[in-house]
Amino acid sequence: MFHRIYSFFALALILTLLVPAAARANSVTFSGKIVWMLPTGFSLNSGRSCGYLPILIGPSTQIIRNGMQLAPGTTAQVTGSGNCRGINAAQVVLSGSTGSVPKHVLTADYLGAPYGSTQYPLSTYARYLSWAEADTTNASAFSSAGIKTMYYTNPNRQQPGDNMYTTVESTFAHDCSGVRISNTWNPNMDLMDVHSSVLRNLWRSVAQSAQSRAHFDAIFEDNANDMYGTTNYPCRYLPADWLATTNAMNASLGAPIIYNALGILSAGYGVSDSIGLNSTSLGGMMEGCYAQPGSRPKAGGAVWRTIENTELIMAKQGKLFVCYGNDTGPAIAAADVRLFTYASFLLTYDINTSVLWEYFSGPSRFHVQPESALVAMAPLAPTPAAVAALEVTQNVFAREYNACYVAGVAVGPCAAVVNTDYYFSRPFPYTKYHHTLVITGGGALDGGSVFVNGGAPRASLAPSTGVIAFQ
Repeated sequence: MFHRIYSFFALALILTLLVPAAARANSVTFSGKIVWMLPTGFSLNSGRSCGYLPILIGPSTQIIRNGMQLAPGTTAQVTGSGNCRGINAAQVVLSGSTGSVPKHVLTADYLGAPYGSTQYPLSTYARYLSWAEADTTNASAFSSAGIKTMYYTNPNRQQPGDNMYTTVESTFAHDCSGVRISNTWNPNMDLMDVHSSVLRNLWRSVAQSAQSRAHFDAIFEDNANDMYGTTNYPCRYLPADWLATTNAMNASLGAPIIYNALGILSAGYGVSDSIGLNSTSLGGMMEGCYAQPGSRPKAGGAVWRTIENTELIMAKQGKLFVCYGNDTGPAIAAADVRLFTYASFLLTYDINTSVLWEYFSGPSRFHVQPESALVAMAPLAPTPAAVAALEVTQNVFAREYNACYVAGVAVGPCAAVVNTDYYFSRPFPYTKYHHTLVITGGGALDGGSVFVNGGAPRASLAPSTGVIAFQ
């Protein structure tokens, strides 16, 4: 079978290789609204592309309804063979909004010095990036390019030289002996007291100053509701009180907040209590999301299940879930970890709320990976309440999608499958998938590519393995 390769820089040249076999001859893709129904199909308003375009539907046409009716006014993306005189549809995907399938899942990264890439035009980054952590010197330019921006703040931890470190003692948290509480890994960084009105005013002033100088869609709040790594607890500390007071502090800011706290799990590796910050926030970040630094980068066991369940809860509440996979190893050598991460992410992701932020390293210092261009839509089963519903055999989790795309181009049905067992191989649960996603090279701007017709899935899934399979 012809070897199909997806390189971000060459997609325009190979679109005819990306669609199902039934649509490859003179393959084209159009999007628009259905204008009227015809005896053999419908007329599509394709805009400037071809105007009103007749679409022929046959017995072999795959129609992905997404709960919509094949009727005038419905938006449709059509893939098939033909030209501006008419299309023989191989696939029709219906949706309730205008526009085509996203070119990638929601992504985030640092952009600009000191942590992010700076060497490419903004339009290049905008092709792959949804959210950027930026500073006041570049945030407005990023926003003009179509990238949402967030401004970093940390009202919960401060050290000398930081913008909320003051001489006002009430802004710092103290133990019952009146001693400031610091971080175990950095004794110069102190825990701040969220009860302090002075601290609240300082944070508001910092945020307003940033917003007056550049456009920011959200204020990032690091270490929210977080006692991890502190030398002691604040005097008379009660978790419920600290959470409620942090919510009150957030509400007083007067700006959308993305907090970082979801990676601090509750007792027994359960979902973080800090998910209660959703009531005053746009969303939250989870560090160590499916991938983390160290010799054992892949999450597993109860932790992996909690990450999945957190992703589901955030989607159900309509909050951004910033999945920060902070494995810092070279992307070019991490294909196995990247596949595990992406398959895990797809199992429970929501196209509107799940944000993938990875930190694999590469020469460009741009951390978005090419596999983020794979967008899975039209799941065969409804979104579950918990990831346990996706366990198809012991420690193997899977979710099937009826319509999958690479950079907006249809590649047919696909399935994300993950063996979470650290020690044992497990059987691959399906027989109808004959190809797999293959990753080559590094990040999206470091020559990385993805293949969708890799070899058939192996009968046995190795321990801690993720597979994305295609028919």
